[in-house]
Amino acid sequence: MLHILWMLLKIIGIIILVILGLVLVVLGVVFLVPLKYCGSAELNKEIERSTATVKFSWLLHLISGNVTYIDKRLSYELRVLGKKIQLDKANERLAEKAEGNLAKKITEDEISDVNSEVISDEISDEISDVNSDVTEKSSEKKAEKQVKKKKVKKESILNKIKYTFQSICDKIKMLKQKKDEVEAFLKNEVHKSAFGKLWKEFQKLLKALKPNKFILNAHFGFEDPSLTGKILAALSMLYPFYGDNIRIQPDFENVIIEGNIYLKGKIRVIHAVRMAWNLVWNKNVRITLKDILIWFK
Repeated sequence: MLHILWMLLKIIGIIILVILGLVLVVLGVVFLVPLKYCGSAELNKEIERSTATVKFSWLLHLISGNVTYIDKRLSYELRVLGKKIQLDKANERLAEKAEGNLAKKITEDEISDVNSEVISDEISDEISDVNSDVTEKSSEKKAEKQVKKKKVKKESILNKIKYTFQSICDKIKMLKQKKDEVEAFLKNEVHKSAFGKLWKEFQKLLKALKPNKFILNAHFGFEDPSLTGKILAALSMLYPFYGDNIRIQPDFENVIIEGNIYLKGKIRVIHAVRMAWNLVWNKNVRITLKDILIWFK
C-alpha cells in the first residue's frame, strides 16, 4: 500500500516538474527571444510619392509580417507558421452585407414602382388629396416644433457656455490652491529620488531598445525658422550614437521635406520587465506612487 502511494506521489511530482519546466520555457521564449524589425522610408517633395515599409519577425519567423505604405495606400500582412492571416475579413463581410442590403433595397423599390403603376387613376387622385391635407397639417406642426427647438437650442447653448466658463474658473481657482501642494510634492526628497530613479531606468530602456543600425538623410525646412531649429537640435542628439550615418541639411528659407531613413534592431520584453521590477522594488518609487494616487482621488 505504501509502495503504491509512493509511486502516485512520484508520478504527481514528475507531472508538476514537467508543467513548471514548460512554463519556464514559455516565459524564457517570451521574455528573451527578440522581436526583429527592419524599416525604411523615403520622403519626396510630393507627399503622394512617399513610401514606407516595416518588416518584423519573431522566433525564427514563427510570426512575421509587414506594413507598407505605397501610392497613398496602407497595406499590411501577418503570417503565423508561414500561413497568411486574413486581417481584413471582417471588413470584407461588412462590405458584402452592405451590398446585400443595397440589393434588397433596390428590389423593394422596383416592386413599389410596379405596384404604383397598377393602381388606377381615380384611387391615386384620392390618395393625393388625402396626402396633401396630411402634409399641410404635418408642415404646420413641424414649423411649430422647429420654433420650439430653436428656443431650446439657444437656451442650451447659453447654459453650456455658462457651465464651461464656470468650470474653467473653478479649475483655475483649484490650480492656484494646489500650486503650493505641487511645489511641496516636487521638492520632497523622497519624490525627487523616485523621479531620478525613473529617469535612469528609462534611459537604460531606451539604450536597450535603440536600433542596431540607423541611417538618416534629411533635408527639411518649415515656414517657422524656429521650428526648423528645434527639429535640428532634436536630431543632433542622435550624432553621438550613429555619427556619420546621419546627414542633416536644414533649410531656413524654403519649405521642404525630403530624405530617407533606414533602421534595423531587436526588441526584448525582458528589458521592460527589468525596468518594472527595479521600479517596483524601490521604496521611494512605491511611496511616490501611493502619494500620487491619493492626490488624484
